[in-house]
Amino acid sequence: MPKTDLETGATAAEMRLLQRLRHAIPEASAEELAILLGLEVGQPVVRPVTIEPSSISMSAGSSIDSIQVTQSQTNYPPRQKILPFLCHTRTQWKEMRSPEYDPPGWYDETTAFKDKIVGPKIKSVPDPAPLSSWTALWPVLHGLFRASKKTNRLHLPKLIDHAVKQTPIKALPWQTKLRWPNEIVLIIDTSRHLAPYIRDYEWLLIHLVAWFREKLSIVICTDSERQLYEYKGRVYEEFPPEIDNTQALYLGDLGFLDQQKISPAQWLKVGRALVKQNVRVHSLLTVSSLDFQYGFDQYFDLYTWDQFGVSPAEKVASKQRGISQKSEAQLEQLLACLSPAIEITPAIVREMRKARGMGVSVESLIVQHHALQGFAVHFQWRDKAINQSYRNKLVEDGDSDSESSVWETIQRYEHYLPVELQVEQRQKLGKPLMAAQKDYIRQLIKSGHMGSLDESNEDMLIDWIKRLARRACDEAWSEDTESVYALYWNRHKDDVDCEIPARVDTTRLPEWIARKNASPIPVTLQQQGNQLIISQRESSRKGAAFKLAEFDWEEGAELSLRSGSGNKKRPLRIDTEVLLDDSLRRIEINVPSQSLTFESFTCPSWATGIGRDRYGLFAEVTVKGISFVMRWIPPGEFMMGSPEHEAGRLDREGPQHRVRIEQGYWLAETACTQSLWQTMMKENPSIFKSDPENPVENIGWDMAQAFITKLNETDPEFQFRLPSEAEWEYACRAGTETPFWFGSDLTTDDANYNGNHPYADGKKGEYREKSMPVKSFRANPWGLYQMHGNVWEWCEDDWHASYEGEGRPDDGSAWKRGSIEEHVCRGGSWFYYGGFLRSACRDGFVFFADDGLGFRLARGSEFHQTGPVLKIISFS
Repeated sequence: MPKTDLETGATAAEMRLLQRLRHAIPEASAEELAILLGLEVGQPVVRPVTIEPSSISMSAGSSIDSIQVTQSQTNYPPRQKILPFLCHTRTQWKEMRSPEYDPPGWYDETTAFKDKIVGPKIKSVPDPAPLSSWTALWPVLHGLFRASKKTNRLHLPKLIDHAVKQTPIKALPWQTKLRWPNEIVLIIDTSRHLAPYIRDYEWLLIHLVAWFREKLSIVICTDSERQLYEYKGRVYEEFPPEIDNTQALYLGDLGFLDQQKISPAQWLKVGRALVKQNVRVHSLLTVSSLDFQYGFDQYFDLYTWDQFGVSPAEKVASKQRGISQKSEAQLEQLLACLSPAIEITPAIVREMRKARGMGVSVESLIVQHHALQGFAVHFQWRDKAINQSYRNKLVEDGDSDSESSVWETIQRYEHYLPVELQVEQRQKLGKPLMAAQKDYIRQLIKSGHMGSLDESNEDMLIDWIKRLARRACDEAWSEDTESVYALYWNRHKDDVDCEIPARVDTTRLPEWIARKNASPIPVTLQQQGNQLIISQRESSRKGAAFKLAEFDWEEGAELSLRSGSGNKKRPLRIDTEVLLDDSLRRIEINVPSQSLTFESFTCPSWATGIGRDRYGLFAEVTVKGISFVMRWIPPGEFMMGSPEHEAGRLDREGPQHRVRIEQGYWLAETACTQSLWQTMMKENPSIFKSDPENPVENIGWDMAQAFITKLNETDPEFQFRLPSEAEWEYACRAGTETPFWFGSDLTTDDANYNGNHPYADGKKGEYREKSMPVKSFRANPWGLYQMHGNVWEWCEDDWHASYEGEGRPDDGSAWKRGSIEEHVCRGGSWFYYGGFLRSACRDGFVFFADDGLGFRLARGSEFHQTGPVLKIISFS
């Protein structure tokens, strides 16, 4: 009989909890309390339960499934759009491979280290190429400082000219000669942000000392913020006052590039003082002219010094007060070009900058940027997320040629790095190891595997592998680097903070190093409130626990939690609880046989509400005031068709074959009702019209397609369709292998069919001789009603007489290119025998309408992720 009583199907524990809630909340009806507990309800709820959106708590400690909101007319809680739900969206199966218990061939040929100290050693860093050549710089300096002075020789040509013209001589003309001043003061600014140019300043100093010797005085500004100077062995707290009536050459940037914006004011103060002391300052600035600041040209002669030589500045506009937009843009571009480098030095920066024609300012700006950390000549990325963002920018803004040139520049400086950093560099970029690098890695592998290193060196090896894992990006690991990682994993696999790189698959690590236990253990993945539970049994704790998936656990399994601020990947252990909050986005579980993806998303844009009950996730859709429910069907695999020994089997149901559905999909929990059809099509072709909740029947395949087209036109986000034949059978079975989802026996208490013809050796039952409301019988384990009987349901597939033949899809998609006049129907109907109701039974019908033909809606896996990024609280 159809289920109408609330208590039918509820367990004893559920009924005891229901009785307690009745005493605690006397104003609530039994149906409302049952909905709260996720129990199946046969009668509609008359009185809705509502909570204002402002009262909904989204704290980390609250369960995202324990909040009740407005109920819809479909009688499901909640009608909710903002709460995130975890959903099993994808399963990918792996190709099984044989375990590797024996070391590879190179192992015996490799010599292990004895006392090798593992860890990077700092090598000498190459100096950057000079900004410009001395031959280009010397004429400029010559013109700046040399002046005409009289000699003690008469200028004979001028005297002769006066004599010829017979003009009077007012003064004797003396010959002149270009001479250097008696003293030149060289001012060198050594502020930290000028570190990329210090070698250029030293290079110029060496040349000037060789030329001027004792005429050259040197003032070194050791701190431009506090204005500390070294001059002739003394330290001054202001510019040395004894320097006057002379010419000076300044090397620096006058604080123009100082991101703290302190030193420009100090240098302006110095400029005013020098003018009063009759000191003329020629300034060679390692700054693009666009970055000059207004007002300094009154006290300093401004020149730009870059790879093109020295050029005088044009008049500085009054609006020039800071770093130009062009330099800022070049800075971002240069950071993107440097993003593949693991170690950034002034030499790499300069070569990369020159190759792209960027201004000289960016060298100083880049060492001050928050993305980098380090000291004068060694810089590294502050964290992996920042580095990755610039890597992405390089890919988005560049092309294959630019990426290739970036790698060529980095590779030219690779030999200056310790071999450990060379390996990290190539691993980061997914580049193959050179022979020497590969040999070094294999020596480390053998040393770690044999235990030939002492304790301190072994610890250093593990620390280096850990750093290698931390710095690694998403590029694939080579066989050698995966093997060296196996040393770390074998030692730390049981640690909570064991780090697994994104592209390392611990289920594929070589067994001869990793020494994994190969026996699989069935486990269940559940969500209970804000906790993810991985255990061998379903949770028995108080509170609703929702089963997300079942799979076989083996040692080496991984748990990944994805976020915008960084991903977390850890070994997956049995009886693990992961504490989450409501910003969860994606979870990935990787086991030897498959990879499972679970995503957190809020209500899809095509739905009016979303919720989860004892059957799983569902979405409510409302069209012109009529609501219906779509159930989420998780991905999985099953044997499609019937086994040869099944009673009532037909040849068209074979051969039985495995189908793997990688991506989950949506399927309506009931066949399309007459009320929904009437609302959309303005007519009702059905024969049995006693109840608007009866399935619409007397529907041909083309009629169903016309309805779906019109339904999708009401909202472009709908994208509804008919299910494929494989999707239909997979959903009907709901994880079972018996002829019906409820077992091997069939009675008219289970489905609506011609009870005068029992299935197999069963008893005859009631023959109702008409269709019945779509929820007249209990739902299957995935919340789908009447997959057996009532009406045949159209599928998307063309008809094929069996599963033999080319082109048969094994991924769950529709099988086309068959009989275009016939299409597949599934499920049997009210006037068919019991054998036609089996999960595997299939038939083909032409386009005609019949009072036993209906359909149910399906939708693909596309949904819009509107939830926030992941934030992990802790692993326990």
